[in-house]
Amino acid sequence: MGKSRKKSREKRVKISQLTFPKPEKNFVNAYRNLTYQHVISELKKIESTKKTKPPQFEEEKKYLVQSYSSQSPDEIQIEDDDGTYFPKPIPLPSALFVQFAEPHVLITDWSEDVKSWYHFQELIQELEKQAFVSYFQGLYYACFMCSVGCLEYIMKYEYIRKTHDESILQNQTFGTMLKKLTDINLEKYREDLELVNGIRNGFFHLNTDKLKNSIVELRTKRYKNVKINTLDMGTDRLTTQTMDREYHKDTFDIPDNKDMSKISHHVYCLLNKITNELYGPKQQASFIKECIRDYETRYMG
Repeated sequence: MGKSRKKSREKRVKISQLTFPKPEKNFVNAYRNLTYQHVISELKKIESTKKTKPPQFEEEKKYLVQSYSSQSPDEIQIEDDDGTYFPKPIPLPSALFVQFAEPHVLITDWSEDVKSWYHFQELIQELEKQAFVSYFQGLYYACFMCSVGCLEYIMKYEYIRKTHDESILQNQTFGTMLKKLTDINLEKYREDLELVNGIRNGFFHLNTDKLKNSIVELRTKRYKNVKINTLDMGTDRLTTQTMDREYHKDTFDIPDNKDMSKISHHVYCLLNKITNELYGPKQQASFIKECIRDYETRYMG
């Protein structure tokens, strides 16, 4: 059943919730021939032109900025297969107060020592904000990269703060930090973080197998129990298919910016959930008390 379904899908081009057979071979050949002739014609024009006018910086910049901002949630909403619309809005950054590496700094305004990882506190807040802004500018790859980077900084910063083990800065990656989730009270996010790590590994290290497996897993969860109608023009028959794991395997492709909006939405919302738990409004009072205790121990004891 799986093989025949895959073979059937390969013969179709999906348009919204309907699928149609691919154009006849002679039509495709004619289209390719016209495109070929056009490319040859354009090449001759380029070779015959003595001077090529460079693109105007301001015009090109404006075009690029507008082309992406037009894809933001504020500008466009596309109906998804599950009946919802995307790109979906995302919540505001929630890392309101990330505890200082030396808590007394809130009062003294200076650190007794300055180590490289102390700056992770600022980077966590900055990356979450940039992920947010990137998303609403339609820069979904950038949002994903910032969100992933922020998650890694959080894991490392919290681990060093709790264990004082700075060796992780030398040989620990996002993936290996997942082994230390229990130490930083993030074990309940393991499944979600492992999925993010698979997508990260796929993009950052060109691991297409891991990228496919992770995105298929994400889509299977997202579209659980969703069914899609397909129309075979050859037989004029309408069939209903479940968007299960096999469906997503058969239809997988490297995400474009539109598909990336769904992935970055998932990753940013996970980041936001974690930052809200660790650094949100509910933590501010306890952080301030920690700062006071640290100050009293160091300077009033």
